Amino acid sequence: MVSLRLQKRLAASLLDCGKGKLWLDPNESTDISMANSSKSCILSPSIFFSFPVLMLIYQDCFMGILGFTIRMDGWLEVINKAWRISGMNIRKLIKDGFIIQKTMITHSRSRARKVKESKTRGRYSGFGKRKGTREARLPSKVLWMRKMRVLRRLLRKYREFEKIDKHMHSEMYMKVKGNVFKNKRVLMESIHKLESEKGRDMSLFDQFRVIKARKRRCQQGEEDINIAH
Repeated sequence: MVSLRLQKRLAASLLDCGKGKLWLDPNESTDISMANSSKSCILSPSIFFSFPVLMLIYQDCFMGILGFTIRMDGWLEVINKAWRISGMNIRKLIKDGFIIQKTMITHSRSRARKVKESKTRGRYSGFGKRKGTREARLPSKVLWMRKMRVLRRLLRKYREFEKIDKHMHSEMYMKVKGNVFKNKRVLMESIHKLESEKGRDMSLFDQFRVIKARKRRCQQGEEDINIAH
């Protein structure tokens, strides 16, 4: 059997793949074994003195000694065969389809995607499928970080849109850190409640100021009447 280790190595370097990914035509193993270069060959006078040509000439001369005549077309056939042997290169074999890179075989991910989608819906998560404690599967610190980020993001957005001032932001921030609010809904309700209380206090303060101003005017009027009498 012909060894094709050199040809496999050259073809693998040209196709940028492993030697196991190559397919060599078994019917053309003889021609493939004669290719010993990855570069294109140029016809030169030295080809006629190469080892394959000398071997062919020796065979033809030996046949002539035995009584067979050597014709001109026979010599042309010898030269053509020598050119085919010496001029054969890996690039030409790849171009002719004698050496082919096998297609990559991939593993199907359809079943894995289906199971993953089922897990997002809560399937395959019973007691028999659980490995590790509750804290190991989902640490409480991770839950705390998620909760803090959600609440702090809400406070930052409210302050950017001027729904709360910096004083209320600081107060709510410290309450969030102290775990006063269970979730975002409770925080929003607390903010709206404080805003409504603040608005009610402002309206009461305005009413008190109006009443105080009216009372002051009445007192000034009584003093003017007393002075007139």
